[in-house]
Amino acid sequence: SLTLTNRVTCKACGRITCMRHRMPESHACGTHQRSKQRLATAARSATARLSAGAARLTAGASRNRTARAQAGGPASTPAGAERCPQCGATFGDVHALIAHVEARHPGGGKRKKDGSCAVQ
Repeated sequence: SLTLTNRVTCKACGRITCMRHRMPESHACGTHQRSKQRLATAARSATARLSAGAARLTAGASRNRTARAQAGGPASTPAGAERCPQCGATFGDVHALIAHVEARHPGGGKRKKDGSCAVQ
């Protein structure tokens, strides 16, 4: 028998239950079933949006590589590598690239007619 000390009112459906069945998944709470369905639908929708976004990113990266290759530039650089736009030298991080450009290309990155770096 339920008394004031051992009964609980479900906040989702308003049903009065014992302490053992107080959670929505422990009693026939219709709100709990609807919540599970909404969560499943939201998860499917989010997965579809992520898949579509990943496909757009992959297609964009492929177009960028193709455009760079057609322009005579490098198709790609190793992961985490930075490439000097003036001479093509590669560096492990952007700080090393900046130091290189400031030291080796002080004139604003002028190139020789053959495309090589004017400052050696």
